[in-house]
Amino acid sequence: PHSRHAPLPDSLLLRRHIYPDMATDYKKITVVTTTGDDPGDASSEGERNQLGVVNGVYVPCLLNILGVILFLRLPWAVGQAGWAGVFSMFLLGELQTVLTVLSLAAMLSNGKMQGGGSYYMISRSLGPELGGAMGILFYLSYAVGATFYAAGVGEEIQQTWFPDGGHWVLVGCTSLSLLACLLISLAGAGIFTKINVSLFVVLASSILIGGLSIMFAPPKDLEGGGRHQGFSTTLLRQNAWPAYTADKACGDGATCTYSSVFAIIFPAVTGIMEGANLSGDLKDPARDIGRGTLWAVLTAFVVYALLMLACGGSFDRATLTGNQRVLQDTCWESLVISIGVLVSTGSSCLGALFGGARILQALARDKLFPGTGWLGWGTRGADEPLRAVLVTWVISQACVFIGDLDAIAPVITSFFCMSYACTNLACLLVSVSGVPSFRPQFRLFSRLTCLAGFALNVAVMFYLNALYAGVALACMAVVFVALLYKDQETNWGDVRQALIYQLVRKYLLKLDETDRPHAKTWRPSVLLLVDDLQSPVVHFAGTIKKGGICIMGVPVVAATSDESMRASSAFVALRRTLGGFISRHGFKAFCEVAVGATGREACHNLFLCSGTGPMRPNTVIV
Repeated sequence: PHSRHAPLPDSLLLRRHIYPDMATDYKKITVVTTTGDDPGDASSEGERNQLGVVNGVYVPCLLNILGVILFLRLPWAVGQAGWAGVFSMFLLGELQTVLTVLSLAAMLSNGKMQGGGSYYMISRSLGPELGGAMGILFYLSYAVGATFYAAGVGEEIQQTWFPDGGHWVLVGCTSLSLLACLLISLAGAGIFTKINVSLFVVLASSILIGGLSIMFAPPKDLEGGGRHQGFSTTLLRQNAWPAYTADKACGDGATCTYSSVFAIIFPAVTGIMEGANLSGDLKDPARDIGRGTLWAVLTAFVVYALLMLACGGSFDRATLTGNQRVLQDTCWESLVISIGVLVSTGSSCLGALFGGARILQALARDKLFPGTGWLGWGTRGADEPLRAVLVTWVISQACVFIGDLDAIAPVITSFFCMSYACTNLACLLVSVSGVPSFRPQFRLFSRLTCLAGFALNVAVMFYLNALYAGVALACMAVVFVALLYKDQETNWGDVRQALIYQLVRKYLLKLDETDRPHAKTWRPSVLLLVDDLQSPVVHFAGTIKKGGICIMGVPVVAATSDESMRASSAFVALRRTLGGFISRHGFKAFCEVAVGATGREACHNLFLCSGTGPMRPNTVIV
C-alpha cells in the first residue's frame, strides 16, 4: 500500500481560521490505494484445504439428511400418516430445500465465496444487522443441535449395551460422544472428510441391509412387539392413508395430526447447509456447493421414499406405531441397525460441531459482536478455527447438563426455516435490485423460485408451530435491533443500497415528468454559500428548507494551472471532509465543491452542478 497527502489550495475560499474543524480533519485524510483481499478474509498464508464436491459437499450433506429419523421415526410416521401422507410431507419438505438450494447455488456462483457459508452470503446481501442476527441464531442452532445428536448417540449406546443404566450413564455416553467429535474437529477438515467418507460407507451399508431385510426376510414376531409380515401389496394399500392415533410423541397423549407428524420428521429434510458451511475449505465452492447439495437432496429423497414404501408394505399399523425399533428387530443382525443409528447421529453431531465453528469464526472476523475478535483466529495454512471449535464444544457440553432439551427443539427447527427463508430472500432482493455485479453462473433459478422458497419456508415454519415460530422471530428481532444501534464499521455493498438507489431513481424520474410543480407543493431547496459554519445563517438555512433539500457548496478558485492541479487532487478529499462535518453536526444536507478560475466562475459552476433532475436548488443563501 502507498499513501499520498494532497495539498490544500491556498486560494480556497474555505479558510483555515474560519473552518478549524475542517482544516484539522483535512490533515488527517490519507488517500490510500490497496490491493488484496477483503479485510475480513481469512489469512492467505499457506494453502487452504482443497476439498472436492464429493467429500466436501455431497457426503457431509447426505450424512446429515439421512439421520436418526430414518431409523427410529420414519416407520412410526408411516403408521400414523400412511406412506402416502409421509410421502407428501417429504415432497413439501424437499420442495423447500430444493428451492433454497437453487437460491443458494445462484448466490454462491456469483463470485468469490469465503468461510461462513450461509451467514457470509446473507450478511453480504442483506446487511450486517440481519446477517448478524441470522448468523448468531444459526450458530446457536448448530451448537445446541450437536447436543441433541450426541444425546442420540448416548441413548443408543445405553439402550444397546447398558439397558439398566441410569441418567448419569446417559450423560457420560453423551459427553464421550461430544469429546470424540471435538477431537476429530480439532484434527482439521482433511481428517473430518476422510472420517465422513468412512462413516458414509457404514451408513449406506446399514440402510441397504435394513431395507433388504424388510423386503425379503421371512415373516416373524418381533422382540419389541408386533410382527413382520413380509412385503405385500395388500398391506401397502391398507397403509396408504392416514389413521392417526393418540401418542405421547404428539404431546401428552394427544391424537396426532398431519402437522404434528410433519414437525417430528421435518429434521429429515434439513442438513442442506453442511456443504455451504465448509465453503472456506472447498476447492471451488461456487461450482460445487449447489451441484453437490442438489445431488444429496435427491439421493436422500429416493432413499426415504423406498424405505417408507418398504415399511408400508411389510408391517401393520399397530407394529409401526407401537415398536420404534422395527428395523433393528427385523434385520438379520440388530447390531447392524444400531451401528447405523450411531453413525447417523454421530456424523450429524460432528457436522454440527464442525460447521458451527466455521460460522462462529466468520462472525468473529466481521467483529459484529464486541469481544469476539479472538475467535476469528485460524491455523496457519489450513485456517482451522480451533478456538471456535473449543467454544462450540463448551456450549454443547454445557447443554448436556441443563436437562430436557425437547422444549427448545421446535425453536431450533424454526431457526433453520428462518435461515432457509433468508437465503431465498437474499437471492430475491439481489435479483430484483438489478445490481450489475449479480451475474450468477448458475441459471436454474428465477425470481419466482426465490419468492416461492421464501414464502414456503415462512409458511411451513408457522404451520409446524406458530408459537415457537414467533419465539424464533422475537429472538432474531432482539439481536437485529441490538446490531442496528451499534456502529457497524462495515461496507459490504449489501442490497439495501441497491434498493434505495432503485427507489430514488424511480421517483426522481416520476417527479421529473411534471414540468412545473404546483404552487401548493413548492418548497425551498437551498444552496448555502457561507464562510462560517458557526454562523446562525446555517441554522436558518436548515430551518427554511424543511421538507426540501439543502446543499452546502464550496467554490474553489484556481487561477493558474498549478493551482488547478492541486485543487483537482484535493477535490475528493475536500468533499469527504465537508460531508463528515455535516454528519457530525447532524445537518440534513448534501455537500458540493466546484472549481473555477475566478470566484464568479467557481460560484457559477457550483450553481450548475448542484442537484440532480428536478431536485435542484431554487434558493441561494450567501
